[in-house]
Parts: sequence; structure tokens; C-alpha cells
Amino acid sequence: MSSLDALAAAGVGIASALLPVINAEAYLGVTGLAAPSAVFTVALALALGQTAGKVVLFEGAKRSALLAARRREPQHRRPRFGASVTLRLTTLLRRPWLGGVTVLVSASAGVPPLAVVSVLAGHTGVHRAVFIPACLLGRIARFMLIAIPIVAAT
Repeated sequence: MSSLDALAAAGVGIASALLPVINAEAYLGVTGLAAPSAVFTVALALALGQTAGKVVLFEGAKRSALLAARRREPQHRRPRFGASVTLRLTTLLRRPWLGGVTVLVSASAGVPPLAVVSVLAGHTGVHRAVFIPACLLGRIARFMLIAIPIVAAT
């Protein structure tokens, strides 16, 4: 596998982090079947790319939260659909240790969706030094768990 292939996998990872219609797991499966010797490199490149894409969501939410805090407009709205789930996630993310664990579980298991957790983590003020390693470790674990059966089957 060339460095260009790894770069392409990282690009797919970034794109799949930002556009939910692009499936990184499917890319890993197809690439792994085509080149089984490169499946772990592809998994690592996808994890790095997805983490970079989720950091974009995280930073965007963090900056928008800072701008909203400056405006401080009173909001009188009815509770939205899913507000209780969002409130629970926000409560978890605001706690120092549970915030990192929530990101790690979301990044590895996909529940709750990592895109949602990335935005809420940025909005609630989770520190980058907690978010980035937890997201990266979770994504590596997820993609390696997908890659192992592919290698075993070939």
C-alpha cells in the first residue's frame, strides 16, 4: 500500500465524518477485501481522517457557543423533540471524566451518534485534550474490530 492510498483513506475518513452518506466502514470492507495486507493501514488512516473531521464539527460548535454566549438573547421556545436525550448527553459531557468516556463510547460503538456527540462536546466546553484522544482511540478500536474479521476471512 502506498502513502497515496493511505492519504486517500484519510480523505474518505474526513469526508465520511462530515457527510453521513459516505460510509467509512464500507470503504474499509471493500478495501480490505481488495488488499487484505493493507487493511490495518487503511483502518488507521480512516480513524485519523474521521477524527480530523469530527474535530471540525467540535470546533465549529465550540465557536458558535462562544458567539451565542456573547449575544445572550432570551429564548422562549417549546421543548424540541429529543430535548431530554440532548439534556442527558449534555449533562454527561459537562462532567470531566464522563465527558471523555461518553466520547470514547460514541466513537467506538456509534451510540449515541458521534456527529451529535462531537457537536454537543464542543458546545458544552469539553476540552480538546479530552475530545481528540477519546475520539481517535474509539475510532481506531471500531475500525480495527471491523478489520480483524476481514483479515481472518482472507
